Amino acid sequence: MKYYAHSKEGQPVEEWQELEEREKAMEYFAHSQNFKGEKHYLAEHLNETARIMESFVSHVDPEKDYKTFFKMTGLLHDFGKYQDAFQKYLENGGQRGSVHHASWGAG
Repeated sequence: MKYYAHSKEGQPVEEWQELEEREKAMEYFAHSQNFKGEKHYLAEHLNETARIMESFVSHVDPEKDYKTFFKMTGLLHDFGKYQDAFQKYLENGGQRGSVHHASWGAG
């Protein structure tokens, strides 16, 4: 199944922009390069954190369904890192804390 980021009015489906193409064009990172020179994709980081947060549910009252809440907490905790200013900070460097991101999610 194909998913589309945008349709084009009056154009056939073949001309619409597929979501995968849009995602490839937009790379967002969670952190600057590590000691190996690798960058950590933000979506990957958020999804992994969500998975870990869901694992905590087994330690909570089984009579209540907190799984969705825990998952959303993981997905949104670094939401502010999607800001262009934060991505530029990671790319170009700068003073730590100069681009606030925590208040968008976990803060």
